[in-house]
Amino acid sequence: PALNVRRYISHKRDVLVLPMVNLLSGQLESLYLIYPKGFKRPLKGTQFKGLCMAIGRDLVTAPVLWLVEGYATGLSLHISTGEPVIVAFAASNLEAVAGAVVKRYPTAKLKLCCDDDRQTAQKIGRNVGVDYGLKVQQRYPQLALYKPVFPVGCPDGLSDVNDLVNWQRQQQNDKGAV
Repeated sequence: PALNVRRYISHKRDVLVLPMVNLLSGQLESLYLIYPKGFKRPLKGTQFKGLCMAIGRDLVTAPVLWLVEGYATGLSLHISTGEPVIVAFAASNLEAVAGAVVKRYPTAKLKLCCDDDRQTAQKIGRNVGVDYGLKVQQRYPQLALYKPVFPVGCPDGLSDVNDLVNWQRQQQNDKGAV
């Protein structure tokens, strides 16, 4: 689904390379790197405020556009809904990307699926994903706000749609193995 993603493999590295685009100008501004053990970052020196990437096609004609924090969440959401998703790369970037989405696609029904950082909330007293989601919705009330709903009995470490999809898939696999 994300045709613009590349995997770079060398004797020293194995990294997923994602484009970071200015939605308003359409220009490629930088690259976002995701390493196998979960470390992720933009290229050094990138001012990534407002930069994003799209998963799926037909953003202009799509009746619904999703906005999410991370790539894995976006990919899982796109696969499960079939609808285009715009990835902001970080919760702190959601508001800037939402502003660009609202300007660029004024007729689309916009849905923001925030992370539910439950474990972080227990540690620091703040649920970063939900807090940023609420802040973005306050600024752009036309955005419908969603967060993953975790069923009773799921592990505490789950925080986003991708975590939930993978956990549910594992539950199905475990049931099939019995």
